[in-house]
Amino acid sequence: FQPIVRLSNGAISGFEALLRWRHPRLGLVMPDDFLPLANDMGLLHEIGAHMMDSSARQLAEWRRKHRAAGELTVSVNLSTGEIDREDLVEDVARVLTETALPPGALKLEITESDIMRDPERAAVTLQRLRDAGAGLALDDFGTGFSSLSYLMRLPFDTLKIDRYFVRTMCAN
Repeated sequence: FQPIVRLSNGAISGFEALLRWRHPRLGLVMPDDFLPLANDMGLLHEIGAHMMDSSARQLAEWRRKHRAAGELTVSVNLSTGEIDREDLVEDVARVLTETALPPGALKLEITESDIMRDPERAAVTLQRLRDAGAGLALDDFGTGFSSLSYLMRLPFDTLKIDRYFVRTMCAN
């Protein structure tokens, strides 16, 4: 889990769940090295469901055991195309019900490019996810060609600007 820190006061506001594979011989294997293979094998759905479920359960446990954790959130990345999965909303609703997390405590991060493949369909799914109680973050903003005015009509809580976009913007 990577901490998410409030810039205003330096407090931890939540965590982002990051997938890593500790291989017995290769050591730490990064997602860019194993997710393409998982995709080819048709395993991304199972990996995504596991990440969402285990991350939500961990947050629920922290909230039960530690009073100071009561406002924390956990963010989970949706893999490419996962927003189109027919049972995504039902899976999210089930996880939120089973963990008793309040609305917005589980945040789903969706990339700008995934939204822009079919913006109308994505808008419907995003609203259904929001209605189920998920928080929503737009990840990698600035890597595509979407307009900010269009994205403002989507129900995102958080806008995560791509680091390359920020780096080039600050260099000028």
